[in-house]
Amino acid sequence: IQQIKSTVTYLRGATFEAVTGLAAIDDVNLDDDGNGAGGEPAYITETQKTALENERALRKINGKQLLNHFGIETLDKLPANKFKEALQLIKARPIPEKETPQEREPGEDDAGWMEQGELKT
Repeated sequence: IQQIKSTVTYLRGATFEAVTGLAAIDDVNLDDDGNGAGGEPAYITETQKTALENERALRKINGKQLLNHFGIETLDKLPANKFKEALQLIKARPIPEKETPQEREPGEDDAGWMEQGELKT
């Protein structure tokens, strides 16, 4: 029955295109039976993977959260059509500020550590 419905749907679209002289360019007539057009899906390139990893590390984002968001086990299994979304998602997070060391006099903290028993010889 599914094959009959699929054929009828295809023929309706083909008939409409033939009668009107228009060609469909939207998703209406694309193959959507779940089997795809064959072949492996396109994944991100090594360059794209490196860009995502660098941005993720810069923003100190947990890699597992990103993978879970896209439902993948490794970043190289990210579909190519999800690259921009992943990059935007990562870049939406601010870059953490670097910690600046507090200014102190030489040896200032050393005595405090000894008094507190933290520095043992």
